[in-house]
Amino acid sequence: MYNLKPLQGPKNNYYTGGVTYAKDAGRASINYVRQRAGIVCSGGICRYEPAFNGVKFNLETRF
Repeated sequence: MYNLKPLQGPKNNYYTGGVTYAKDAGRASINYVRQRAGIVCSGGICRYEPAFNGVKFNLETRF
């Protein structure tokens, strides 16, 4: 992916790292995230995410 008109000036890096544990129908993850605000699409579902810098915890289960 690339920009047709890249911004001039300093570049920002948005790092992320984390650990996920999955067992049977459940999954738990903890991540350090640095993200900019904008629309995030995953699995055909799009949502607005605000700018964020910190730790996120996610817990999922499937039926």
